[in-house]
Amino acid sequence: MLIKIQTFLKKDVNILWVGGSSLFLFVIIGLLVTLFPNNPIDLFVQYIAQTYTPIDVKGFFFAITNSYKNVALYLILVVVLIMIRKLDVIAGFFIASAATSYLTDATKQFFGRWRPDEQATLYDMRSFPSGHTSGAFIIMFLVIWGVYHTTKSKLIRGATVISCATYAILIGLSRIVMNVHWLTDVLGGILLAFAVWCFTVYLVRRQKMGSGE
Repeated sequence: MLIKIQTFLKKDVNILWVGGSSLFLFVIIGLLVTLFPNNPIDLFVQYIAQTYTPIDVKGFFFAITNSYKNVALYLILVVVLIMIRKLDVIAGFFIASAATSYLTDATKQFFGRWRPDEQATLYDMRSFPSGHTSGAFIIMFLVIWGVYHTTKSKLIRGATVISCATYAILIGLSRIVMNVHWLTDVLGGILLAFAVWCFTVYLVRRQKMGSGE
C-alpha cells in the first residue's frame, strides 16, 4: 500500500491534485462549521468522549498533548541530522512548519469558531483548525518524507510511519478528549497539514529540476 501511494505521489500533477483537494476540503469544512457550529456529528463525538472516557485515560491524553512541543523539537533535530546534506529538504521542512503554523493561526481567526469548552478561549485562540493537530501531522509527514529520502530499509521506513502516525493520531484524539477541540477541528488540522506538505514537496522537486539535480 505504501509503495503504491509513494508511486502515485511521485508525479507532480498527482501531488498537486491531492494537495489542492485537501485544501479545498479544509475550506469547505471550515465554512460548514462556521455556519453550523453545533452540528450533530461534533456534538455526538464530544458527548461520547466526555461521558465515557475514564479519568485515567484522560490523564494519559493530557500527558500526550503536553509532550507535543518536546517531541516536535526532538523530531525536528533528528530530521536535520539525518538530512544534513540535503539542504533543500531541510529548508522545505522549516518552511512547511512555519507555513502550517501561520495558516493555522490565520484560519482560526478567519473562521472564528469557539471551542467546546469556552473557558479555553481565555488563554488561546479560536477552535478551527486544531493547532496541535496540524503541527503534529505536518511534522509526521515531513519526518516520513525525510526518512524515505535517506534509507531504503523497509523496516526503518515502516517503523517510522507507524510510530509517527500513532503519535500524531494520539495528539488529535487528545484535543477531543480534553474538550478543547471538536472532531472537525482535528480533521481540519490534518487536511491543512497534508495540503502544506504536498505543496512543499512539489516546490522542492521544482527547485531540484531548476538546479539540474
